[in-house]
Amino acid sequence: MLDFPQLYVRQALAHLEDQPAYLSGIYKNAGVLNYGPVPSVPPNPYTPPDAAKPPYPFDPAAAVALLRAHGWHVVPNGTTTCAKAGAGPGECGAGIPAGTPLTFTWFHAPPSTSPAIGLESEAFASEAKQAAGINVQLQAKPFNYLIANYNDANPSGAKHTNEWGVLNFGGDSEGYYPTTKGIFNTGGSFNSGAYSSPTADKLIGASVYGSNPRAVTTEASFLARDLPVLFFPNMDDIFAVSHKVGGPASSWLALAGGTWYPQYWYLTK
Repeated sequence: MLDFPQLYVRQALAHLEDQPAYLSGIYKNAGVLNYGPVPSVPPNPYTPPDAAKPPYPFDPAAAVALLRAHGWHVVPNGTTTCAKAGAGPGECGAGIPAGTPLTFTWFHAPPSTSPAIGLESEAFASEAKQAAGINVQLQAKPFNYLIANYNDANPSGAKHTNEWGVLNFGGDSEGYYPTTKGIFNTGGSFNSGAYSSPTADKLIGASVYGSNPRAVTTEASFLARDLPVLFFPNMDDIFAVSHKVGGPASSWLALAGGTWYPQYWYLTK
């Protein structure tokens, strides 16, 4: 989850993601590129073009240009600071005083949980520093610790509002239907970054309660551009099942969506 209200900052960070390099170097191509909430693979009727074709492709120069256009003094491999405070055109944005460094804490899963997530976090932090002078302070923390202490959706976490910028713990799956209700809607139980957008809420509502078959695609396309999170490659998951366990095919296919139905499984002779 991201905790940056300025969209241009989220766009700049997305331009610093080298997804093709992460996929080949870290995941050894055991995954697919992904730029939105609905995966690009396997093909499905809900996938928008943004899922496979990035709205903010890897382009460090574009990231630097965005920051400079919004009042930041960019120092590659140094410390980028806000030079023009204010909420007007060409200024850093509301709540950002002059001289503020572009520095934030990035929590990620410990190596014992997911070595790949730590490696992609390190790769991103290195690129951000070298290309745009953004100082990303990496910390490995268990997910339960962060939810208990840094969840903006939890009132007890309010005291930590400005102590983190990113939580990176991999993907989030809510079952078969590819809406992001519960994840990116205002007040959603999994919305740990407190992302809030009236447009997103409206589109999510339409995808869940409306009758337009393209509503989910529209929702996914908007979120790919509005960036409630930084989207990373989808890694391949491999499930091994003993031949002594049987069950309907649909219960096994559900594993790909992170949904478990052991109540339908049985032992065979």
